[in-house]
Amino acid sequence: MIDRMDKTTLLRLIQEEYGRFNALLAELSEEEMIAPGVEDDWSVKDILVHLTNWQTYMITRVRTALRGERPERRPDADMDRINTAIYASHREQPLHEVRLAFHHSYQVVIETLETLNDEDLAPGSRFRELMGEPALGHIAGNTFEHYREHGANIRAWLDKRRDTQI
Repeated sequence: MIDRMDKTTLLRLIQEEYGRFNALLAELSEEEMIAPGVEDDWSVKDILVHLTNWQTYMITRVRTALRGERPERRPDADMDRINTAIYASHREQPLHEVRLAFHHSYQVVIETLETLNDEDLAPGSRFRELMGEPALGHIAGNTFEHYREHGANIRAWLDKRRDTQI
């Protein structure tokens, strides 16, 4: 887990990993984007829904904390149930809508994080008390670390898929 990082570095990391993730998406056909089996039954489209949902959750929590209010926190024990519900609720959503929502949520992430200062990201900031966890870890886990995690899974799936088609 990351303990310290300034806002400039955080924004740079998020933008770089988002760029890498989008470069990977650009390699995929529409058929590959909706094919199940990338992560269990999930398609790349389902992963985008997942990422969008967690980015939106993070944005909501940060914005609530910025107002000096204590944001709600999803129970860690319910992560599988939450992810299953996210998956089920967006199964029929068209790919183009999913992609637009993902890119829009990323823009809102950047806009929201630009309002923070370096002190907000410090381990002992007001955010730790309000959010029940350091802001930096929560932000990283729902942005650049999340892009890396799912990007690696997509890359492995894509390489394996394309190797078997030769």
